[in-house]
Amino acid sequence: MKLKLALLVALLLIFRTNGNAQNYQSQQSQLLVYNVGLNALIGGIGGVINKKEGEKWHQAFFKNCAFGGLGGLVKYHSKYLNYQTSKEKNFGLNYLNRAYYYLGHSITNNASLNRGICSNYSFQLYLFNVDVNFTDKIKIKPKISLTTFFFTNFYLINGYKINLNKSLKYGVIYYDRGHTLEKQIAFGSANTIAAIDGFEKKYPEPSIVIPHEMTHTYQFADYYALNYFFEPLHSRMRKNKTMKVLDRFICWDLPFFFLSYHTQNMLKPDPVHYNNFYEFEAQAMATRRYVPR
Repeated sequence: MKLKLALLVALLLIFRTNGNAQNYQSQQSQLLVYNVGLNALIGGIGGVINKKEGEKWHQAFFKNCAFGGLGGLVKYHSKYLNYQTSKEKNFGLNYLNRAYYYLGHSITNNASLNRGICSNYSFQLYLFNVDVNFTDKIKIKPKISLTTFFFTNFYLINGYKINLNKSLKYGVIYYDRGHTLEKQIAFGSANTIAAIDGFEKKYPEPSIVIPHEMTHTYQFADYYALNYFFEPLHSRMRKNKTMKVLDRFICWDLPFFFLSYHTQNMLKPDPVHYNNFYEFEAQAMATRRYVPR
């Protein structure tokens, strides 16, 4: 009798634990599907737009859809690892994880341009987007990231100060916003993070701030491959001499994410914060906990 009672209690405890875990697991499954699905779609559509002469559209779509999905899987796992890089207090892991994220980013970019899956590796390093080409001889092309340049100037105009120590630690341009708390403790935009001074002592869970904002920097990059949908137009524009010169120095990474983020804020009912999918994703990755929405 005691054995049966003990088994019953154990089963109830397991059921309860699984019920709580299921909420978290279902959220992580949703994020996995989102990352894989978004990148598969971007890769497939971009592959069709940039298909080679004589190539059938469905072949270009399904091939690059698969590659894009693979890129999305890597991106999801990298975002998931943001939590661990903070907990370990090993800032070298930030660089390794960022390199890992940009591997997925590069796979999706290559799919969207309908080129070899390993033909290019693209990553952001502070103000620059660096493109490493492996097709013939290895070529390294650094260009100024248009979106990061915009936010850098926006922060400087608003009086934020670059923190060189934290910039080196996190691998992004890090700004101190001063001691006054505005609407948010911190925010991540393009390849930048800005936070109030000393947030570690003012916020009850300081260890989630950087992973949360780092996820936002990745979310900007998630949408950069959409720019390759306009590659046929961009190719024609390069024939213009001025555009040809500008193209040597500027990466035209238009911030489609910014538009999507604020569109959600306008359409969602209050309280908006975690009803915004991107805030939900950033919080879920930073805490590895169920996020009430």
